Amino acid sequence: MRLLGFSVLMLLMSACSAQPKEGELDSARTVLTPCKISEQGPSQVLVGTDVQSKESFKQGKAEQGRYTAEIGGATVEVDLSVTGQLVRIYRETGMPEIVKAYSELCSDGRVLASENVQVLFVEDGILLWEQEVGDAMLPTDLWVYLKKD
Repeated sequence: MRLLGFSVLMLLMSACSAQPKEGELDSARTVLTPCKISEQGPSQVLVGTDVQSKESFKQGKAEQGRYTAEIGGATVEVDLSVTGQLVRIYRETGMPEIVKAYSELCSDGRVLASENVQVLFVEDGILLWEQEVGDAMLPTDLWVYLKKD
């Protein structure tokens, strides 16, 4: 019975929501599991090798696609699909690629979130904050700015 109620709720949400424009993430489709989105986190953003205030970034539209950043000698690439799946690839010269995928993301239309990752959509890109980066040499105490390709 609980599953039926959830299915009816999801059907109503999709029927009542406006269709997203091409390339935009459909927030009704990205809500795969209920989750609480917290805007807490670092106040600073790594932009290449510089650090800037998170407040200096203006809110942008949620868009699918590829986002990239050069951080020192490494490249970070994030692919966002229309269903809200996120794949992060970390490349450093002479080292194997480090790939991490997140598939159970939820969205409020401007933030994608999961247990260990948050994405804020800003003008011309995204801010990525991963709390567990594995072997990738990414900061866990800063957002990382990635520009839309």
